Amino acid sequence: HSAWPRRQTGGAVKKSVAFSPVPDEPGRFWSVAAVVPAAEVARTVRSTYVRQLFVQAVLVLALLFAGLALVWHERRWSRELEARVMRATSDLMGTNASLRRAEEKYRSVVDSVREVIVVVGADGRIQAINRFAVTALGAEAADLWGRPVADLLRPADAQALLAHVHQALDRGRSLDAHLTIRVRGRDRQLAGHFVPLPEEGPADRVLLVAHDVEEHHRLEEVMYRTEKLASLGRLAAGVGHEINNPIAVILGFTEVLLEAAPEGSEQREILKRVERQGLACKRIVENLLAFAHLPQQGGDRTDVNQDVRAILEILDHALKTRRIDLRLELAEGLPPTRADSGQLQQVFMNLTNNAMAAMPDGGALAVSTRLGPLSKLVEVAFADSGCGIRREHADKVFEPFFPTKQVGEGTGLGLSVSHAIVAKFGGTISFETRTAGDPGGPPGTTFLVSLLPAPEKTAGGPARAR
Repeated sequence: HSAWPRRQTGGAVKKSVAFSPVPDEPGRFWSVAAVVPAAEVARTVRSTYVRQLFVQAVLVLALLFAGLALVWHERRWSRELEARVMRATSDLMGTNASLRRAEEKYRSVVDSVREVIVVVGADGRIQAINRFAVTALGAEAADLWGRPVADLLRPADAQALLAHVHQALDRGRSLDAHLTIRVRGRDRQLAGHFVPLPEEGPADRVLLVAHDVEEHHRLEEVMYRTEKLASLGRLAAGVGHEINNPIAVILGFTEVLLEAAPEGSEQREILKRVERQGLACKRIVENLLAFAHLPQQGGDRTDVNQDVRAILEILDHALKTRRIDLRLELAEGLPPTRADSGQLQQVFMNLTNNAMAAMPDGGALAVSTRLGPLSKLVEVAFADSGCGIRREHADKVFEPFFPTKQVGEGTGLGLSVSHAIVAKFGGTISFETRTAGDPGGPPGTTFLVSLLPAPEKTAGGPARAR
């Protein structure tokens, strides 16, 4: 124990002594001792440990903060990447939806065209086809896509078609040609237009647009007949006015003679016949004038339920006489329709008379009204259990001077005038019919009259359309 620490501390001090040999001469060593207070050694060691612990803590915290920063940046980058992916996905979905809508619109337009539209590849396989062509071939669309043309047509017809396809591809421009193709056991003359469809390289498929030449000629004939009927209508208008005057004179003198003729006499019966025939001529002239002179579409309003009841009250006796069971179903709360009451009653009169004529041995007539669930049109249906309309007459029932009754029972103007009256007010007349030999149910015909609701009347202002 040395004295200097004792003087500083005032007591005994523990010391640490370290001995180390020091060579003096060969084979002889000195011992050197280093004496240090144990407290100083402990303090030095403790401070060293503290500094080491502090450095380690700093390193650990630095690593922890670095790791947290890395995780934060990684999560932020992941969120940004996820947001970009979501935006890209949304844009892609929007683009796909737009493409799908465009494709559906294109498909609806192509399918609505009443011409044959087919895309044929260079290998002779069908790559696309519209609904009209599918219907013409009498197959399903799924059964035609990808099939060779040679499987669907006669060998000669398929060979001629593919020859025009390859010719259009070789020329690199459109080609017009006539084809004879046998479909459903019938030879059809087609006028075709072949158009090569290039993509990135040379054209490898051809668009064929074809129409039936016979159908085209039939449409031309219909247009010719329409123009002829228009001329006839103008002629009938002039002739009708000229005939009305002598008919009025005949009916006037007949009425005078009837007043003078005694009851039950043969003279009175003859005059009655003359009057009936004169009134029949008058009705024919009135129908001709109604067909020839259609006034402009007006804004008249009428209640179809009242018009139906008015006509059925007039014809009630005739229906009972012919043993026809009437079933009436009129919907309540229907809006007023855009039509003239008198002319609309004429339409209902014609349809009811036709229904009675179709049931000479009795039957059932169902008259109903309703508001169309989708079209929002006021619909009036006349459904009879009669003999139906033959298929060869179905396309001509609305043509003027085409009677469906027996000879002498009609003029053939009733349905044409009714069609014109309804069309004048923006409505339509359609029908469904079955004869005794048709499948799907008992025979009968249903005529459906669809009328526009009348514009709503507003106080102090013009009518407002519904």
